Amino acid sequence: MSRYIFLWIGILWFGTISVVGAEVIRVSATQGDATPRIQAAIEKARQYRGKPVVIRLEQGNYHLFRTSCSKQVYYISNTASEEENPDPTKHIGLWIRGIRNLTIEGDGARLVTHGEMTSFVIDSSENIILRNFTLTAADPSVPEMTVVDAGENYLTARIHPDSPYEIREGKFTWLGEGWNFTGGIAQVFEPWRNVTWRCNSPMSDVVKAIELEKVLITTNVPKAAWGKYFRCGTLSGTRFAV
Repeated sequence: MSRYIFLWIGILWFGTISVVGAEVIRVSATQGDATPRIQAAIEKARQYRGKPVVIRLEQGNYHLFRTSCSKQVYYISNTASEEENPDPTKHIGLWIRGIRNLTIEGDGARLVTHGEMTSFVIDSSENIILRNFTLTAADPSVPEMTVVDAGENYLTARIHPDSPYEIREGKFTWLGEGWNFTGGIAQVFEPWRNVTWRCNSPMSDVVKAIELEKVLITTNVPKAAWGKYFRCGTLSGTRFAV
């Protein structure tokens, strides 16, 4: 499933170089919020003032929550306009600033974000290596659906199982941890042409939504000729901007 990951990078090196003689800080994969423990390890690495440091994770899940992440002001493009979100404060899962010679060794770890947040920021740093972990979202803000039928004033779509939603009194809403939205922009993919393009979300002008079965919905829309633009098999990813 498609997800956006926003990065603000000072100097970032990816590699598989062994770090000889480095200080090692271990962070175990335990249940609950791992954000404070990983951020504390990063802060400890900063205290070594440029001496090589390895923050070593392990196989398992590390959950990063918006409610406990670092809050810093960054003016990052391709997120939201000043009208949409006048506060430039970003909620950052892993904030790395002013550090040299740091390696975060994942050893197969899986980092899972919760809530709208910037996954990580690397700012004013040198020789930073991130490796051997995956990054995913528990509630991706780019939900997906696939059109299975469309006509002049209706659209039937199958919602991706990782895209939570609700229909209340005929109103369709995408859901996440601490956020929800209905309209917005959409990134449309036509697999038969291998073409993608952007437009307003097909869910923006829904008059009434009906759940036919779990993750299969049909909607009534004004005379927007959705059938012309959203053919059967079209994949639509709607982005919630923050």
